[in-house]
Amino acid sequence: MPWTSRKSLKEDEQKLAAMAGHMLAAFKVRPMTANEAALYCVQQLGGKQESYRKRYCDLLNACLIREAGTRKCSDTGKTVNVYRVNV
Repeated sequence: MPWTSRKSLKEDEQKLAAMAGHMLAAFKVRPMTANEAALYCVQQLGGKQESYRKRYCDLLNACLIREAGTRKCSDTGKTVNVYRVNV
């Protein structure tokens, strides 16, 4: 693998790790859905909501967040999961 590819991969990994860290910080504010946490990150830092939202799976798989219950979404009316930091 060329050194430029390795450098690019490392930069991407660092960016994704930072985004996951921002999502974790959002879940520390209060229990919220993945979409709400992503929107919070966009409002605070900018970027794309979907890019942040995808990081919630990483946090869930690493057991850094957990389900805190469910509630009805005010936009869709569907039942959605709410997450919080796993302490």
